[in-house]
Amino acid sequence: MTDRRTTPDDIAGRLRQLRGDRSLKDFAAELGIDQAEYVAYETARREIPASLLVALIERGSIDPAWVLTGQRFGTVAQSATAAAAAYAAILEAAQRANVTLTPEMFAYAITAAWSTAARNGSIDATHADVVLRLATINGNRLP
Repeated sequence: MTDRRTTPDDIAGRLRQLRGDRSLKDFAAELGIDQAEYVAYETARREIPASLLVALIERGSIDPAWVLTGQRFGTVAQSATAAAAAYAAILEAAQRANVTLTPEMFAYAITAAWSTAARNGSIDATHADVVLRLATINGNRLP
């Protein structure tokens, strides 16, 4: 893998991929922008604003990191699924251990468990128990 910076042309190409077979006019309308404005993004004459990324996310649950970098880190839906899996695993671990977590501890535990859930689709009980233990040690030390 080469380590190179993403160019505006790279981003424009990914926008073309997202548009697929739809017309420029229809795709721009889906995003709530003028066709001429969208064409400027897809031809790399203008950098895409955050508002366009938000419109793309709302339209199709795409990963904004992919649009900007070409690296796939998952979709918003996958992130939500991972967060739900982390939440459930930590809650079950706390119930098994008969531990009441403060909001800070719970946030720490979910954050720590999220990447495993995103990568594997779930978190096994042993992993959740370890994360819970770390949360009870470190969760109250958060700034």
